[in-house]
Amino acid sequence: MKDMDMDQVWQDMTAAVAGVLNKESGKVTACVQEALEEEQVALSRIAEERLAGAIDDAQMRRLLEDEKGALTIALLACQVKAKKMVEAAANAAIAVLEAAIRVALG
Repeated sequence: MKDMDMDQVWQDMTAAVAGVLNKESGKVTACVQEALEEEQVALSRIAEERLAGAIDDAQMRRLLEDEKGALTIALLACQVKAKKMVEAAANAAIAVLEAAIRVALG
């Protein structure tokens, strides 16, 4: 069996994963922030109308349920970005391990 410094490989894999996450996490965060900002006006309006007594609790709950659906749809797009980021991180870790194995095999 060929020698391979597994401690170093694990460190390199960790660094590869961290590099991808650091690079890509801002895209996911921006997506979530954008989704919330898109709903901010509608949610603020609902809160203001309820506080002013323009709508009752039942109306507020119906409106919030509608907005929750819209927010969920927007956040699902962010989930796709997050999934891509996680897959890229896993791919980076595996690539490091494969490269270490190839080097150890000569």
